[in-house]
Amino acid sequence: MSVLKPFFFIIAICHFSFFSFNLIASEKTLSEKFLPVVKKGLKAADRNITDLSMPEDLSSRDAFRLSLIDTLFSNPLYTIDVIAAESEFLFEKYNQPEHLFEHISHRLDEPFPIMAFEAKPIAELISKNEMKKIADHPELQTQIENFVTKSHTVVELIKKAKEDIPTDTFNMLKQELPQLFRSDNTDESIRGNTLEDYKLREYASIEKSKRLFSLIEDFNTGAILKAASIAYRASLDLTDFLENTKIDIPEFTLETALGKIIFSDKTPSDYLLWVLTEKSNHINFSEIEKSDFQVLINRGGNNYYRNETAGLGGSIGGIDILIDIKGDDIYHSKSYSQGSGFMGVGILLDKSGNDRYISSFTSQACGAFGAGLLFDLNGNDLYEGNQNIQAVGWVKGYGALVDLSGHDQYLARPEFVDMLRYDDRYVTLSQGIGLGHRPHASGGIGILADKAGNDFYLSDIYGQGSAYWYALGGLVDKSGHDKYQAYQYAQGSGVHLAFAGLIDYGGRDQYISNGVSQGCGHDYAFGFLLDLGNDDDNFVCEGLSQGAGNANGIGLFIAEGGQNGYIAKRANSQGYSDFRRSFGTTGIFADLGENAFFGSVNGKRNRFWNAGTKGTGMDLPSNFISTQTEPEQTNEEKAESTEKEEENKFADETDLQKLFWHASAAPLKFQKYVEPARERLLEIGDEALDFIMQQMLTESVREVHLFRIILPKFGEKATKALSDSLSSENPFIVSRALNLLQECSKEGHGIYVAETVVPFTNDPSWQRRSHAYMFLSRLDTTAYQSILLEGLYDSHPHVRRSAAEGLSNSKNPDIQNEMLLALNDSFQQVRFYAEKYFSAHAKKHRDFLFENVISNADASDEAKIAALNVLSDTRLSRRQYRFLRGWSQKEWNYRAALVRFASTSEHLPGRFTSNLLKDLNDEEHPYVLNFKDRLIISAPQ
Repeated sequence: MSVLKPFFFIIAICHFSFFSFNLIASEKTLSEKFLPVVKKGLKAADRNITDLSMPEDLSSRDAFRLSLIDTLFSNPLYTIDVIAAESEFLFEKYNQPEHLFEHISHRLDEPFPIMAFEAKPIAELISKNEMKKIADHPELQTQIENFVTKSHTVVELIKKAKEDIPTDTFNMLKQELPQLFRSDNTDESIRGNTLEDYKLREYASIEKSKRLFSLIEDFNTGAILKAASIAYRASLDLTDFLENTKIDIPEFTLETALGKIIFSDKTPSDYLLWVLTEKSNHINFSEIEKSDFQVLINRGGNNYYRNETAGLGGSIGGIDILIDIKGDDIYHSKSYSQGSGFMGVGILLDKSGNDRYISSFTSQACGAFGAGLLFDLNGNDLYEGNQNIQAVGWVKGYGALVDLSGHDQYLARPEFVDMLRYDDRYVTLSQGIGLGHRPHASGGIGILADKAGNDFYLSDIYGQGSAYWYALGGLVDKSGHDKYQAYQYAQGSGVHLAFAGLIDYGGRDQYISNGVSQGCGHDYAFGFLLDLGNDDDNFVCEGLSQGAGNANGIGLFIAEGGQNGYIAKRANSQGYSDFRRSFGTTGIFADLGENAFFGSVNGKRNRFWNAGTKGTGMDLPSNFISTQTEPEQTNEEKAESTEKEEENKFADETDLQKLFWHASAAPLKFQKYVEPARERLLEIGDEALDFIMQQMLTESVREVHLFRIILPKFGEKATKALSDSLSSENPFIVSRALNLLQECSKEGHGIYVAETVVPFTNDPSWQRRSHAYMFLSRLDTTAYQSILLEGLYDSHPHVRRSAAEGLSNSKNPDIQNEMLLALNDSFQQVRFYAEKYFSAHAKKHRDFLFENVISNADASDEAKIAALNVLSDTRLSRRQYRFLRGWSQKEWNYRAALVRFASTSEHLPGRFTSNLLKDLNDEEHPYVLNFKDRLIISAPQ
């Protein structure tokens, strides 16, 4: 008899497997297909494809950041291909464990271990006497031996996954870490809470998060995923045997070294493997003891599964698999079940039947530090829950819900109040969402992939292809007439440094959402919505949707064909971008169908237009409805009647902690106290300033926001206090002080401390260099102009942008050569400020710009068009006008720039306009026609 040798691994840090690599490489067709559309939208905004990127290191890097997310920052359009590839992979490989879990491991940057140990003999795992119980069924014996042998490997791998964490610590993590992954803000729980209650909970949560995330870093997610691959393979092999065998299998129980193997309809107290017959059963898992590894296979019947936490294909700290072969089933649980894995893996495979999945939270394909997988192969199914449901990838997690056929309903119902924004809306976090835990842990990957059927999706806030904090979320629906209904952060919405999208491949679909949806990127994030095919679709939103980029985010909306209908109440939609952090963002809207209907403020049929700063809408109809106006504020009379009462609330307050909390309050119901608290802090003066400076290490986003607002109002004293902080040995405080000094410099208080900031223009950190240049750029002095000029040569684009902003206000006309460098910069934000500088000196630089930019073959297209924009109010020479007329024969973006110039200039020669209109008599490009219409109206009669 062989002896079990020491258990060990050869850990291989692998690249993508051959299959995964080729899948991803061959699935880049969608971004390639629509790249010309994106480029046209960028050109119309005087941008190019290199401007479609974002810095990935805006926040401190944590141990859980995925390399895939880093890649998407440099190429956001790749998000489209990744989400499309993930769905195709899951459709094809849901029942191929080796490919499936190797792929998930690579997505989570985990090694897929290669094992090198001798398996334990079957005789040591299950005795001969036990096997005699099924001696009359040798084929079944073989299957059981195979399952037990693989189960031993699974159990050892699970041990390996957590061996670097003490047992007591791991048990504590199983209890406490999941609490970070859900909201308990029900209507009842938050009623009557004070602001102090909220702030104390926030501080406690911050400290708890840091502590727990530091402890879980030693968890070996790769080992648990390898274990799941083996466990899922063993379960599928046994299921295949049970489906195809003709033998009549009796009821029996086998005792093994790993747990009980039970073939019976009676509910056991515990099990390793439990196989039920084809009878209908009512199964209450609350009566069953949980273990690290369990498998349930149900051969048929219309079953009702009932459970509280874990089980039903859900595990915390292990692996749980449920396979239901047939029948119309009901899965009813509270949490962490129905294909959910937390520090582990949960798999639920339902092969047929019209099924109902009901849970409250963290269920139905939810993964964190592992994977949660729910595969439903057939039937008209109902998925119902409240929060963290239906394909969620939390920190270091992969969640995938795959439904192959049937008319399905995905319902995320209200329970957990979104207290930061509303008192009557609910955080659902569902239906293809990636989530991080700001600011301590980057998020994971959540994919909902529905292959066929007329489906209905319902969520409230966060859902239907959304992502938050360094995460990826996607919803893919391959066919059918579908309806999507949500309120906010949904339907292709990336929020706060995250990437998300919704792809619908066909059918007459309906999309309804309030805002920050339908292809919206908010705060250095990318969100997209692609509706493919030639069916007629309808899209409805309130605002900030349908291709909107906000707060330095990127939004993309493309409807491929059909006669589509669009309603957008506000003008900040359908190709919109705002101006934030001193530069614009990107929003692109494109309808590629025919005879679209628009009930919106923007657009004309067969035209391009710009909305916001650098947003572009394309191919919109002319009969749009422009009667909708901004809604009036509600309860205005009530607000007026209580205004004096609220103003006097803090008139005599001296409790600085209380004032600080109210001044930085986030919940909606405390917003009315924010301004009075801030005013009282300013009244108190020096003592309040000292208290605020003592809070510099805070990790509360709202408290940092308060710093930016209130410190400049303390004047020179705050500037001096921040300057003193630059000598701190804590790099976090130094960076924050530099950032806040920018705000103080706006108010004219920075000149006194400028010399302490200058050395940071050479700091190794680009963020600090950028903060330093931004500070100098806002000083009302020319003393630091030479330093700002040096910043134009910095290697990082955001540093160059900060320097260019300061120089854009320079009254010195003799730095034209340096600003020419900025005008040709590859980064649009730098070009923007160079254009602003030259606009202030247009007459003096007319010939310089013409010789070095407009007529220079080496200058970029973007620089030439920007230079012409600068000269729109300047009289040119006859030679220069003749040269410009030649642009009427160039590409459409040049023609559009020329016509825009002609329609705004008051100095054109008499025949220039008429000759230009003749040159463009046969013009067909919608963007050029948009400006041609303006030129005709403005031309002399």
